Amino acid sequence: GGDKATRMKRLVTEIEKSTRMMTSTTNDQVRKSCRERLEGLKAEAEALMNEPDPGFSLAKGGDKATRMKRLVTEIEKSTRMMTSTTNDQVRKSCRERLEGLKAEAEALMNEPDPGFSLAK
Repeated sequence: GGDKATRMKRLVTEIEKSTRMMTSTTNDQVRKSCRERLEGLKAEAEALMNEPDPGFSLAKGGDKATRMKRLVTEIEKSTRMMTSTTNDQVRKSCRERLEGLKAEAEALMNEPDPGFSLAK
């Protein structure tokens, strides 16, 4: 629970704890379980970063070109992450994020441009 920032902070704390434990132990079994836990936590953090933030829209602020550039950058980032990960959960959240971004880009393209008129 909690908002995105709170959840991210919790994940980072857990990642740091597991990393510390992994580097301080000589026990292979413990090391292995720390490594597995870290992979899971990192995947969770990745999925969380890709989660659409309800109060946040990339299409807000700036002129149309700036906003479009931001959307394209995000689309590229999500595509890269989706193709580079083997984690199904991360892949699924990337796919969902991409759909949202593409819809936003489409809406932005259809938005009337205040400085432009066909009647001029």
